[in-house]
Amino acid sequence: MGVGLGELDVIAMIFMVPVLIVAVICGTILVLTHRGKHSRQSEAAESRMIQEIYQGLHEFEKRIESLEALLLERDRPRKEGEKT
Repeated sequence: MGVGLGELDVIAMIFMVPVLIVAVICGTILVLTHRGKHSRQSEAAESRMIQEIYQGLHEFEKRIESLEALLLERDRPRKEGEKT
């Protein structure tokens, strides 16, 4: 009536295979969710960087417009003086 050593190996294999499968599935899910969080964080960082670049370009555009206005104002008296 006792359980032999060969039968214990079969019973251990029957219980170990599902446990290993579950462990592999859980590990895969953990790796994928961690990788997803990392990509979300990097997307947020990229979005902030793009917004900062856009704001910097907008400020640069304003400065160029101001310089153009100054140059145009500086050239006006010269042109008016040449007309007379």
